[in-house]
Amino acid sequence: MVLRNLPPPLAAMTGSGFNRPMCCRYHLSTSPVLIAELFGVATIAPAIRSWLPRYNIAPGQACVMVRGLSGVAPPPPGLRQRGGLSGPLASLPCEVATARWGLIPRWAADETIGVRTINAGIETADSTPSLRESFRTRRCVVPADGFYEWTTTGGRKTPLWIGVVSEQTGTPGPFAMAGIWDRWEGPAGAVETFSVLTCAPNSLMAEIHDRMPVILAREDYAAWMDPSNTDVAGLTRLCRAIAPERMVAHPVGALVNSPRHDSPRCLEPASQMDPPTLFG
Repeated sequence: MVLRNLPPPLAAMTGSGFNRPMCCRYHLSTSPVLIAELFGVATIAPAIRSWLPRYNIAPGQACVMVRGLSGVAPPPPGLRQRGGLSGPLASLPCEVATARWGLIPRWAADETIGVRTINAGIETADSTPSLRESFRTRRCVVPADGFYEWTTTGGRKTPLWIGVVSEQTGTPGPFAMAGIWDRWEGPAGAVETFSVLTCAPNSLMAEIHDRMPVILAREDYAAWMDPSNTDVAGLTRLCRAIAPERMVAHPVGALVNSPRHDSPRCLEPASQMDPPTLFG
């Protein structure tokens, strides 16, 4: 059962683990075509057309992102009637593309830095050398249907699935995590990578972790993705914690503990039959 607030037994499991990365696993089963429709996107990169549902996406893997395009004419208005972009920037041209999770700055000597940049705190994104340029000029959204976090009690790690309730349907649905991206020229060619931005938690997430992913409001998508938007202060203000009543959480089984497992079973609620340890 999906819980809108963590019950006392779940809250009691959240005593440790705040030294680990935030949002290091998530799932996306919404199709690229529907993602394009949700975000009012006219362009889908060829690599994304074969995207299959993913239920346990891990750092270092190829993932979906949506980004604004520079120097591209806006698509005809008819293509945006059902899109997610609104306000004065509703004509922003965007594309759905793939990138690897773990940002590698274009000036990096090698790709190992990506291990440390799967997340980026909004408080320092504009001042950290590896993130600053991307924050100012290369922002994206990372679509997700839910993400996972782990709590620890009595030496046992318990995974939780966390989702966001749609304001349109009142049920959990796709949402947009704020991201930044870059293009690194490696020995084998160009590699595009991204990082998910995090912020201080709301009251629900504070029981689970001391950080949470920045989940953008629908009306802020265009302002966030617009490459010409250089208002650092304004961009930072967009990166606030979503209201706790918009989030749901429930324990899931130990299958999700290993990124080798990637199937709808990762979303199944925890049962008494789960083995005590399967982490790794």
